[in-house]
Amino acid sequence: MLKRASSLELLPDVSTPVANQDLKPHLFTDLEGKPEKIADSSFHFKQAPAFDSARALSHYSPDELDVRAANLKEQRCVIDVKLASIGLEPVNDAGGFLPIAREILDHYKARSLDMRDFMCPADRRIQDFIDSYLKGLPLNDAVELPTKTFLCDRNGLARTLSLPIDRDEYTNENIHSYRIKQGILHNPLHDRRTTKGVFHIAEGGLPIPDEKIAVPKRVFGNILAAALKPPADLLEVPYTSTQTATTHRAGCWASTLLRPTVVPGVHNWISEKTMEVRMFAPASLIANIDFVECIFGNAGDPYLPENDAGLDVEHWTGTTGAIILAPHMRRLLKKDIGLPHKEEATERQIRDGMYWSEDDEGDDVYYHGGKPFKLCARTLEGVMVTLIADNYFGYSKKEVKTMLSYSANVYGLAEEEHAGGAICAASYNWGLEFAADTRVERRDVKFLAQLEQYEGFMQYDRALGYATDRNHDEIVYVPEDARLSINTKSVEWTHPETGQPVTVKLLYGKYYVLPCGYTVYLELQRNSTEQKHHWALIGRKADGILCHKPATVSGGGKR
Repeated sequence: MLKRASSLELLPDVSTPVANQDLKPHLFTDLEGKPEKIADSSFHFKQAPAFDSARALSHYSPDELDVRAANLKEQRCVIDVKLASIGLEPVNDAGGFLPIAREILDHYKARSLDMRDFMCPADRRIQDFIDSYLKGLPLNDAVELPTKTFLCDRNGLARTLSLPIDRDEYTNENIHSYRIKQGILHNPLHDRRTTKGVFHIAEGGLPIPDEKIAVPKRVFGNILAAALKPPADLLEVPYTSTQTATTHRAGCWASTLLRPTVVPGVHNWISEKTMEVRMFAPASLIANIDFVECIFGNAGDPYLPENDAGLDVEHWTGTTGAIILAPHMRRLLKKDIGLPHKEEATERQIRDGMYWSEDDEGDDVYYHGGKPFKLCARTLEGVMVTLIADNYFGYSKKEVKTMLSYSANVYGLAEEEHAGGAICAASYNWGLEFAADTRVERRDVKFLAQLEQYEGFMQYDRALGYATDRNHDEIVYVPEDARLSINTKSVEWTHPETGQPVTVKLLYGKYYVLPCGYTVYLELQRNSTEQKHHWALIGRKADGILCHKPATVSGGGKR
């Protein structure tokens, strides 16, 4: 009888892991060395109004301190140069580099006077869609995307900009931000838990579900024009808001580029596919950009060719999105933006309140009753533009996910965000002994026939009459009469060529695959009543059932 020696033994019983409560986490300490709670939202009230960098960094290790201090210095230098590049006054001198930077910026501005309002490729695609979509409509004002924005083209810039350079707190009518031990805490005006009546879709594009509010195309154009002209206080840059000189208080739009994944890459099958999303926000709401890029990442400078999705056909779905934050849209009058009079409104418009009347009073005179809403326009051209009349963080995140679903549907060969499923195969607990010749269907499938068909990935051991997988060491291919035993800690079979009996060690972590695909492996199980562990042989059928879920409502997968 042939036997194989092995240094690997059957794994012994394992002890129960240490309970979580037995672990002692590191405690934060204050400046006097006294323990404090890990989460302390009142941190900013315990110090002077001025920014205390020593206290802000006091809870990091010495190694982290140097890195964070260097990053903060670099970010402030970049912010100063970027402010100067769009014609705004910097707060500092960019670490002494600003005079040189100004010379370089002035030089290139002089050489590129005809390109002062040049749009990056992504913005040009969005603007061309808007121009085509609204062509020929009598609008209240021109619709043009902002061309001079503070571009957040690297992680961390938006977060640094969301608080004053010399304060730990920033407040306006839409958000309250303050520094805490863990970083920065943002409290938007609204923390919504419902989306009823919030989704508005412009007409003239893809079909609009009955539960969504349909918006005339001209009304969409007027709302978009108003959204792109926010009041001056919304454009305030928090980073410069405490500067005494008025000229040093900057006001502008902020923007970023996202490249969220639509189709994951599969090796040797398909490359990863992404869409491009440009997000615009008045600078006082730059915290929303910080939040979104923490989830979907920062795709860099959209003006650089290497970040142009249009030049990356291998990894681009051909779809583009634009998200524009504009909370001031809640104060737009229904009559001014072109909604029809009640007598001229359709039945659906009357049902949805999409009309104006002389009887309107209070908030009824405003579009959507002065409440937050999201309004989008999308067609099969592959561009989707969404306006958000609120700075609730959830709206910003969910809108990117909505655009991912739109991109998946337009691109094809992809599924929406909540799609999914699993391949389920029947499994059986065979206890201490397993015999393939009595417990497996399709015993007529022979080992040598399978070896000949799949020799490309099966490494045959001629001496012992079995094979291993060339790519996965844990997979062992055994003949059709294999027998596994925990009692003897062995796997036995008849050599398929010589007819001699073969015995090898039964090993934990190995998957023994029969010619028909049936798989047997060792599993450590716990007896729920006695709290003891025991070994068992688990068998799994080769043919599984594909349980596929093409789509579901948001939250449906949380049950």
